[in-house]
Amino acid sequence: MEATHLGALHQNATPVSLMRALKELGRFPDIPPGLQNIVAADGTVDRRIVKKAHAWLLPAYRIRRRIRNPGESLAIPTWLYGHEPTTVLATRIAKYFQNSVREDRLLAVATHGVIYVEGRAGTLQEIFQDAAQNYYGILGDFSPMIFFGTRQWSETLPVVPLLEKLFKSKDFKRYVCVTDEPAVILKFLDEHGKKETPAQRMVRCRRV
Repeated sequence: MEATHLGALHQNATPVSLMRALKELGRFPDIPPGLQNIVAADGTVDRRIVKKAHAWLLPAYRIRRRIRNPGESLAIPTWLYGHEPTTVLATRIAKYFQNSVREDRLLAVATHGVIYVEGRAGTLQEIFQDAAQNYYGILGDFSPMIFFGTRQWSETLPVVPLLEKLFKSKDFKRYVCVTDEPAVILKFLDEHGKKETPAQRMVRCRRV
């Protein structure tokens, strides 16, 4: 989940800076196992896990401090998974105590689209919650849904065929993207990012 924040952070930086950051983060690519046991029931702290967690987090802190003019991003984590560290690469953090509320707000603010990469139960929950918001038009505009990994989302966990039957044909063709190419995703997001926001629409209506 840190990838989007890393990209946003380097919005005003050079490609060389981004490649340097990727190399640094690549030295410790995975969250250390056992973080949920960092503090035992009796309050004892496992220093070995602390050391591993520190080694994993330190490169991100160094990168965050190094970027002079960071691009902004918002992280929306939950306290439900207390052992999952909040990414330090985000410039804003909104941490929720209830995961259900967090999921709803996370999808509500993603008005220009959500990119779904390979995942399991949690990702499926977000997909169907997003689909429900779009189907019922709860938030007004249809939020684009991007599925990165054709085989993953069409065969392994075939949510795309289901959504094709759920949504109106015109909505599915316009707002759902299924691809294996990052360039296609960028083009798709750019096209949908040009639509008016509710605030812009109000300003235009007032002028008329």
